[in-house]
Amino acid sequence: MNQRALLSILIGATALTVLPAMPRASAQETLTYFYYQPGSGGTRQPRTGTGPHFVTLAGPTTVGGALVSGSTVAVQTAMPTTWTTSGMPPAQYALAYVSITGGAGGGISVFPNAQGNLPLTVNVTLPTTPNPQIGVNAYYFPVGAPCPAGQTCGGGGSAAEIDEFSETQGTLLTDTFVNVYIPPSTTANAGLTGTGNMDGTVITTNNTVRINADQPTYVYPGTTPPTVTGEIFDRWVSSPGGTVSGNNLNVDKGTTVYALAFYHSSCPSDYYWNPSATVSQCTKVPTCPIAGDVWNPTTKTCVRGSGGCPSTCHFGCYLPYIGPQGQPIWNCKPAPGTCTHAGATNGCGANQYCSTPGPGGTDCNCLKCSPVM
Repeated sequence: MNQRALLSILIGATALTVLPAMPRASAQETLTYFYYQPGSGGTRQPRTGTGPHFVTLAGPTTVGGALVSGSTVAVQTAMPTTWTTSGMPPAQYALAYVSITGGAGGGISVFPNAQGNLPLTVNVTLPTTPNPQIGVNAYYFPVGAPCPAGQTCGGGGSAAEIDEFSETQGTLLTDTFVNVYIPPSTTANAGLTGTGNMDGTVITTNNTVRINADQPTYVYPGTTPPTVTGEIFDRWVSSPGGTVSGNNLNVDKGTTVYALAFYHSSCPSDYYWNPSATVSQCTKVPTCPIAGDVWNPTTKTCVRGSGGCPSTCHFGCYLPYIGPQGQPIWNCKPAPGTCTHAGATNGCGANQYCSTPGPGGTDCNCLKCSPVM
């Protein structure tokens, strides 16, 4: 089946996957296919036109109809596992992941399973804003070593072509993100760390390498201190040939791989970070059915909230706020009549109490009570 026919089938399938209770009328969802192009003379710091970037394979194509603000839609994510372009010789690409942008919780990343397949659909909750839009982008890595026809990788030798992707923003990042080691050394290699961060290329022609992605502290000579986005590492996504172990991407001598380190920012209020083997996303914190219970993002269950109130809160605790990563942030109840309202100079009155404190218990909504707290 050719690529054009397959694209038509996928577009038709996507249009049918909207939940029946959520009708749509005019196009607000787009589908685009890209491949990752390693640098061919440019840099990723700064990112120049010939540096690493995404190249469009097909699209954008309009899918479905208008999205209903605040609704939940099932977005089609089953994509072709391979892509072959016309030309002599043809260029081949393998599916790496799918990125969905425009949801209320930020970007969603969808990864292939062990068989190379993605989930058929992923539910996306839309923001409560006018005219919400969803972008579905499928990304591919080149197939072949050292490079597909017409591409330059690692100066003609073998190399790990690496880059950094923000899941919540749905874009490439340009900051310093790796330290590179030549095993068994535990000291970062200045030259390979430099080219990895500046060019997105780590030569493997002569050495096996271990590429560590986190918030590196090594500063290679002649550069300013590394810049960081402040985002949180999620995972490596690598083409065949790279072995992933936590934050480390291991590449054997003489091997060419393509790999992206995935990062995410803090989730919006009332959402928690919820990664799985095939989907990474911010998920809305559910409302616990029993009063006093709070959501535990680790166990993904509702638990009694009172047990977490620290002993330093002498007057007890309000129900906690859920922090960016789903952790409870406890607010102590103030002494009777002492809560402070944002913008008020004298705080709450003697017959009032702080009903909805902000983080730290300093931004209160003062309500009347009897008896006084």
